Amino acid sequence: MIRFQQEDTFLATLRTRVDEYFLQVGDNRKANFRMKLKMLIFFIGLFASYISIYFSTSFALLLFTAFLYGLFSFLLAFNIVHDAGHYALFQHKKHNELAMLTLDLFGISSFIWQTNHNLHHYTPNVLNHDSLVDDFKLGKIVPNGPWHPIFRYQVFYIPILSLFYSFSLVLVSDFIKFPQILKRANMTDSLRFKRIFQFILTKILGITISLIIPAILLQLSFGEALLFFLMTHLGPGIMVGFFVAPSHFNTHVKYPEVSAEMTLNGSWSAHQLDTTEDFEVNNPVFNFILGGFNHHVAHHLFPEICHIHYPQITQLISITAHEYGLTHHQSRFLPLYRAHLIHLVNMAHLRS
Repeated sequence: MIRFQQEDTFLATLRTRVDEYFLQVGDNRKANFRMKLKMLIFFIGLFASYISIYFSTSFALLLFTAFLYGLFSFLLAFNIVHDAGHYALFQHKKHNELAMLTLDLFGISSFIWQTNHNLHHYTPNVLNHDSLVDDFKLGKIVPNGPWHPIFRYQVFYIPILSLFYSFSLVLVSDFIKFPQILKRANMTDSLRFKRIFQFILTKILGITISLIIPAILLQLSFGEALLFFLMTHLGPGIMVGFFVAPSHFNTHVKYPEVSAEMTLNGSWSAHQLDTTEDFEVNNPVFNFILGGFNHHVAHHLFPEICHIHYPQITQLISITAHEYGLTHHQSRFLPLYRAHLIHLVNMAHLRS
């Protein structure tokens, strides 16, 4: 396992200030009333968008409602499943695990997602130790990553491929990752059987809800059904391509390399600051819809805290980082996305 240098007092000071904040406001670290209201709004949006599919009066309107359904599906994933996967939504572990199952209704395995996502959190942006980096084989996103001639054009095709992110999870990636995770997992036979059953059920439910039922009830042709299904995945693809990837892969952050002794320079907390960038932290719309992804540093330092509290925690991070001479990367969205595209261009011409 990778070892970091010993923490200085930065993280201890920050944790103390976060503790003091919660004592001051008298709130708990999990979902409060505002978060539960937001959850209700997104669930209503999901239900309404799905029902509206069956009342579409034209094929164009049908595709639009399919897009809305997919968008609300991923807003739930951003705001509810992601927090639940870190046991940050509810106090009880079982309640978080139930909330995570929402992802399975869309045909994406919550078990695979949680397992894979946790591999990213400890050492982001580190080749062979960050699942986000290691699972992406279609381009070069870190300086010491492998290079292929086709990657010279990645700034053009990666933004397009990102639109198929959730589509790939449902039909391709999960099927590749599932046997790999089962092989290395230390679990009982009964739990292994449970995971296999859950995986099969996830795929059946996801395809049935998002494709088979609409295709049958609306009497769609094969081509219409395929286009409809693709539209349900367009919203999630836009969310990932525009709002997730840029926070780690841009020209502002660092891409540390592991030494032969399996060590990284700096402390764990400094590593999170070095490899992650926040954006639009004071924008109420971004704060409402992105589930804390625009406060990504706070999430990496405090994944066990519900994202509804991140705007206040981000302020504490900025103040404390400044006092300790650390850089807290923050920007507006458009400059960050531009830095992301420039990074893709830079990596495309960096052979290794």
